[in-house]
Amino acid sequence: MLRSRLVRLKLLCVIVVCAVLVNLVNAQDVEPLVIAATEDGITLPEAWVSGMTAITLQNDTEIAFQPTLARFIDGATMEDFTAAMMAQDFAGMLATVSALGSVTAEPGESASVTYDLQAGDYLFLNFSPAGPPTLIPFTVMQYEGDAVEAPEADVEIVMVDFAFAMPVELTTGDAVWHFTNEGEQTHEIVIFSVDEDATVEGVTNGVTEALMSAGPGAPPEFPYEEAFSFIGMSPGENAWMNVNLEPGTYAALCFIPDVESEEMTTHLAHGMITIFTVGE
Repeated sequence: MLRSRLVRLKLLCVIVVCAVLVNLVNAQDVEPLVIAATEDGITLPEAWVSGMTAITLQNDTEIAFQPTLARFIDGATMEDFTAAMMAQDFAGMLATVSALGSVTAEPGESASVTYDLQAGDYLFLNFSPAGPPTLIPFTVMQYEGDAVEAPEADVEIVMVDFAFAMPVELTTGDAVWHFTNEGEQTHEIVIFSVDEDATVEGVTNGVTEALMSAGPGAPPEFPYEEAFSFIGMSPGENAWMNVNLEPGTYAALCFIPDVESEEMTTHLAHGMITIFTVGE
């Protein structure tokens, strides 16, 4: 009798453990982790596990919220990153972490993105004009269950040194964009709505002039309206998110400085710009 009860107890434990693992997988697949920004501060999820993970940025403040999640490169520490940041050493900062790429949650809104998280030590980083930067270290634990499949992509955006490999004709409507950095430097994609007859040379000149004329610490006054941005993705990283652009003509640009050059010229200056259209 006792032996039979022990067998049933073991079986029950196995069932419970399996249920927990299934719920973890479903949670990664359905329920996103929420990073919330309020007037009282920023709140991160308590538990992180590796694998395909949807993250929602909830912005309950009056300013745009565009934080960065970055994984410390083997051997790098928080002290290394902060030392480079205090020295305003952009290349040194990039050498300590692998940035996953960042989206913007506008005031009172939310934005979601999916990452394929690796186990390791991470850094949450948020620069805000309202105060000093927020740096929060956290750890992603290794998940041992069944892997969650990546979202099925409708549009592939591949960033290299120094160009975008992407369609030049898209269709309006909600679509899953897959961002990949296959270059050797950090890249971003900033998309502006431009005139129908816009050219690469004309947009480059207009944007560059705005950058050059901006005062110290002041944001540039670009001649075009920004439609979307996904910034700061390190080599080898992937991300997925839903994007819906209205019909029109657009320019995709990268403003990241070339850390391999003494002048630290932007990738845009190297020709990292693509004109594309979105139709009905």
